[in-house]
Amino acid sequence: MTQIKYYGVDTGIPISEKHVLRVKENNGQYSVVVMDMHSLTVERCDWYASVQDLNDNFMHKYDVTLVVE
Repeated sequence: MTQIKYYGVDTGIPISEKHVLRVKENNGQYSVVVMDMHSLTVERCDWYASVQDLNDNFMHKYDVTLVVE
């Protein structure tokens, strides 16, 4: 599993040849958007209550763990 460090800025994480994952923190909650790299269309968007919730319910699907610095 790949660990991605999150420093409190909007992070773009390539998760496949076609998709990028964007993560943004807002008041302790995390917005996650999966975008098509080429057309920039949003394919999925979710909010999570905490980093643990985000990792348990979303990031594991992409074999990525978000670590907040």
